[in-house]
Amino acid sequence: MAFFTEISDYKTYTSEAANLHFSYNANSGGGQSFLQGKFKAANGNYVPAYNLNGFEAIFRIKTINETNNEIIIDLNDSSTKYEIKPRGDGEVNMKFAVEGKANPSKAIAAFFMLPITCGVKRMQYPDASPLCLNNYWLQSMWVDADMQENNTVYLLPKDCIFCSVDDENQDKIRCFSFDMGKRVKEIINIANLSSKVDTEISNCLHLFMDIYLGIKSFSYKECENATKSLMRFLAKKFPEMYSGFSDPLPVISRFLVSSPINDNSKTKSHIIDIEYDFRLSPYLTAIRTKPFLLLAGISGTGKSRLARQLARATAPNEWKNVQKPENYELIPVKPNWHDSTELMGYVSRISGKPEYVMTDFVRFLFKAIVYPEIPFFLCLDEMNLAPVEQYFAEYLSVIETRARNVDGKISTDVLVKFDKAIYNSSIKEQLREYYNTLSIGGDFERISNMIENDGGLRIPSNFVVIGTVNMDETTFSFSRKVLDRAMSFELNVVNMNEGVEMDNANLPVIPNEAVSPKLLSANDAYNACVPVAKVVLERLENINKELEGTPFKIAYRSRNEIMVYVYERMRDSIAMDTPDYEAAQRSSLLHQAMDEAVSMKILSRIEGDEQKIDKDFLTRLENAIKSGIAIASADDSEPVEKELYPICTAKIRQMQEQLKHGYVSFWS
Repeated sequence: MAFFTEISDYKTYTSEAANLHFSYNANSGGGQSFLQGKFKAANGNYVPAYNLNGFEAIFRIKTINETNNEIIIDLNDSSTKYEIKPRGDGEVNMKFAVEGKANPSKAIAAFFMLPITCGVKRMQYPDASPLCLNNYWLQSMWVDADMQENNTVYLLPKDCIFCSVDDENQDKIRCFSFDMGKRVKEIINIANLSSKVDTEISNCLHLFMDIYLGIKSFSYKECENATKSLMRFLAKKFPEMYSGFSDPLPVISRFLVSSPINDNSKTKSHIIDIEYDFRLSPYLTAIRTKPFLLLAGISGTGKSRLARQLARATAPNEWKNVQKPENYELIPVKPNWHDSTELMGYVSRISGKPEYVMTDFVRFLFKAIVYPEIPFFLCLDEMNLAPVEQYFAEYLSVIETRARNVDGKISTDVLVKFDKAIYNSSIKEQLREYYNTLSIGGDFERISNMIENDGGLRIPSNFVVIGTVNMDETTFSFSRKVLDRAMSFELNVVNMNEGVEMDNANLPVIPNEAVSPKLLSANDAYNACVPVAKVVLERLENINKELEGTPFKIAYRSRNEIMVYVYERMRDSIAMDTPDYEAAQRSSLLHQAMDEAVSMKILSRIEGDEQKIDKDFLTRLENAIKSGIAIASADDSEPVEKELYPICTAKIRQMQEQLKHGYVSFWS
C-alpha cells in the first residue's frame, strides 16, 4: 500500500471556506455520487454547489511531465462526463447523473491503474487486502471548480480518499488517503524501464504513461480493460508473487530494479531480469533470517562470486571497486586451521611484551561496526578445508546470542574478546591506525570507548558471513551443530548459456532493507502474521512426527528460523494482501518458502547409512512434507494441481538413489 496512508476520517475539507467536495454513497443500489459544499466563484465570492445545477462535470487531473512542466488531463470520455442536478426537490446539495455512466469512483480508479472499485459497500474478498479488487471505493474528493461559459465545469481533485469496510468489523469504515502525484510519477518511471519485461506489462505501462504525458486521450474502458488484463497476466504468470486481486503496481516495481552503469561515459538503466530476481530472493531472505550462509556446489559454479556480487550490489557507489568492493572480504581457509587464532587474532610475546596480532577478519569486523548502515560480506572460501567446529567455534556460539538492544538495534555477545590492558597497550592504537585509513573522520574515541566497555567486538546486524563449500575427499563434512546454525544452499545447476549473450557480472542495486533483519524469533514471526505462522507450525509438527526417534528431529532453533524465513519470504505479499488462515494454507508462495526452508534446515541434516536410515524413511518423510496441501489458483481461489515442493522432492529422489549404494548425504 505504498500509495495509501490510513487516516482517521474521510472528511478532510471541513475546516476550509472552499469545501466543495465529491462524496460517494456506497450503500445505495448502484452507488450514488454527490457534490456539496462551497467553492470560490470567478467574482471571488464563496457560492454553494447548487450554482452548478445543469452544468456538465468533467474531472481534471494535473500531472507533471519528465521536464517538471504541468500537464492537465481531462477525463472527458463520454462515460465519465456527468450532468449535475439537485439531489432532490428543493435540495441545495447536488448529485451526478451516473445512469449509463461509469461512476466517478470507478473512473478515478481506472485513470490511476487501480483495481476496479466496488459498486456497493460490501467486500467481495474479505480475506484479502481492503484496498484491492471490489473491496474499496472512492469515498470523497475535495475539489476546486473551474466554471466555463459553455455550462461545463472542470473539477480538480485536491485529494482522493478511498474507503473500505473493516474485514473484522463490517460496521467499521477504514479511510485511506491516496497520493495521486506519487502514483503518476511511479507509473511513468517504471514505464521508462520496461523495455525488457513481458510485452503485456510494457504495453499497459506505456498506455498509462502516454495518457499522463498528454500524448493520448483518456478512455475509461481502455484503461479499465488494460488494468484487468495486466492483473490476469500477473496472476497467471507469477502466482507465487501476485494474488490477482490487489494493486499490480507494487509487484511490477519489484521486477524493475535500476542501477547506473557506465556506457561511453553516459548513464543508463540496467534492468534486472525477472527470473534472475526470483532466483536471488531465497539468498536475500536467508540473510534476513540468519546472516550465516553456506554455499555448496561443484567447483566453478560461482559461489564466492555470488558473495562478491551481493556486496557490490549493496555498497555505496564510491565503494564499488572493480575488483573488490570495500564492504567485501575474502579469506581463504587453510587446512592447518585447528583453532580460531587465524581469524580472531592472538597475543604474541616474542618481543618480550604482550602484543596483539591483528587479522583481516578483526579489521573487517571493526569496519562493519564503524559503518552500521552498510551491509558487509565476509566470504570464507573453501570453508570446510579445515574443521569448521574448531576454527569457527566462537562465531558458531555467539551468533546464537543475537538480540535487540535497548535502542532496538540487533547485536550479539562479544565475539572477539580483548583484555583491557592489552587493548590499551596494543589493540587500540592498531585500530586507530586502521580507522584513519578509512577517511571517515568522526569520533574514533567514541567507538573505542564502546569496544573497551564491551570488552571486545560484537557481531553487528550488518555483518554477513558466507562460506563456500566443496564436498569431496579433501574436505571435512559438517556436523549438525554447524548446519543448525547456517542457511544452506546448493549451487550445482550449470547453464552453459548464462553470461554468454549478456554480461551478468553485476547485480542491480540491492537496497539495504533487502538484507536487514527485522525478526529474530518464532514469537516475532507469529506476531507479524498469525495465520502464516499457524500454517508453518502445523506443517513442521507433521514433519517432526516422521522424524521422531531419529537423530534428524528438529528443535526450537530450526523451528524459529523456518518460521522467520517463511515470513520474510512472504513479507511483500503479506504487506499487499494479509491472508487469513485458509488463504495461508493455500498460498503457493508460502509452500514455495516452506520448500526452500525445509530443504536447507531439515534435509541438510540427514546423513548416514542404512542403520540410521531405513529404506522407507525417505518416502515417509516426503509424504509428510507434502501431505494435505491444496494450493489456490490466482483466478478463482479453487485448489489446483501443481508440483508440490519441487526442491525437497528432487533432493529426496537423489538421496533414495544414494541409499542404494549404502550411504545417504544431503550434499551432492
